[in-house]
This record gives sequence, C-alpha cells and structure tokens, in this order.
Amino acid sequence: MSKNSWQSSLKDYEKFVVDRKYDSEYLRRVGLHSNLLDIINRYPKGRLLDVGCGDGWMFRHIKGFEYHSCDVTEPADRKFIEEGRFSLQDIRKLSYESDSFDIVVASLVLIWFSEIELAVEELCRVTDRSNGSIIVALVNPYFYRTGDVDTDGNFKITADLSKDFIIKDHKISGLVGPFSYYYRPPYKYINLFLKNGVHLKNIFDWFIDIDDYNSEVSNRENSKIRRTGKVPLFTFMEFSYSGTQTNFKPK
Repeated sequence: MSKNSWQSSLKDYEKFVVDRKYDSEYLRRVGLHSNLLDIINRYPKGRLLDVGCGDGWMFRHIKGFEYHSCDVTEPADRKFIEEGRFSLQDIRKLSYESDSFDIVVASLVLIWFSEIELAVEELCRVTDRSNGSIIVALVNPYFYRTGDVDTDGNFKITADLSKDFIIKDHKISGLVGPFSYYYRPPYKYINLFLKNGVHLKNIFDWFIDIDDYNSEVSNRENSKIRRTGKVPLFTFMEFSYSGTQTNFKPK
C-alpha cells in the first residue's frame, strides 16, 4: 500500500464514498456497512479495533464498544480523530500489544497490500487469543476490473482468476485513485488466517438486489459502471479463536 497514493486521494475519497450522486455510496451503505454492522452487533460489547478506518463511518454507527481505529492517513474529521481513539498505523507492523482487542475489523483493507502474510499475522496477533474474533470484508473477485457485464446482467470473466495479479492503475469506481489493487482467490486469505491459529466461523457473499439498486440509483449521475445481481460484489469472512461455528446470513 502506498501511503502517498492514499494521502493525495484522501479528500476525494472521503467525499466520494458519501456522495449520493454516485452508486458507490449505495453499495457501501447497503452492501458493506449494513452487513458489517449486523455481524459486529451480534458480539458482546468489548474492545474493537477498526483497521483501515477510512473516514470513520463505523465509529458513527456502533454503540457500546470500546472503539479504537487506525489507518495510514488521518481522516479529515478532526472530531473523529479526537473521539475515535485514532492512530497512524501500518497494518504490517501494528504498534498495539498482543491480545489487545476482542474484535478486529479489516474492511476493504487486505486488497491493497502485497505483504499479505505480514498483515494477517498482525491482525491475528493483536486479537485476544482467549476468545477474540476477526471480521474481514473483501471486494469479490467478480467485479468490473476482472470482467464485463452485458445488457442481460451476465458477467463475463476477462481476467485469469486462477493466478494472483496486481492492477497498478486501479481507480475506485473508475474515479478515485490510482491505487494498486492485489487480487488473490478468497481461499488464500482463509488459509493464511487458519495458519495463524484462528478458525473460520462464517463466510458469505453479498449480491446486489438489482431492482432495489436500479430504483435508488436511477436518477444518480453514478460511475457509469454496469452492475449485476448475478455475481457477488462483497465477500465477508468471520474468524475466531473460540472455534464456535455460526451460520449467519446477510439481510
């Protein structure tokens, strides 16, 4: 992850993700934020670390947790920095002590790293080994930079998803960036977490409700990217040191 790339694009990113002119606001609010909050709120209130917190949206929506956050750049919201227990951190070498948090959340973070092994090791290290959990959200491999959507909503894969690769000029929704995006099959993430001693509690994908999507974004300028409800957009993984199995389903 390039700190300079994120720093130079931070203001544009923070405005973009909440701007209802674009469909990314809908996708994050309905698909990403809603599912993450549903997962988090099933846990007892405890110490929570939001890794790669972005503009601090999670802090504004969860209640009762001892919230901590970090990112490679400071959010523009000074109130969030003061109240959200924010610190500048590199996920590959977190300064927190081991076993510090009951819940660690990494939302759309791991896709921006080449040294994924170090990042996963650190997430597991700072999670309480007695009963802690890690929640991961990823962009699903079937997204607009790995394929095309036709007029019938079918998705045609144009990238070789059998191999890891880097998209060096990636712009979020074609607008904000550029960043380097690291594609890996989901099983590679899972195996790395298992290697570090946590159990996979749950994994599920989120699909766009295309009728709802079309209804809400039809009057938006949006990003001009053709979307489909036939392949998933986000993948959610839930790991735990407790090993207790869950069967959570998204709304």
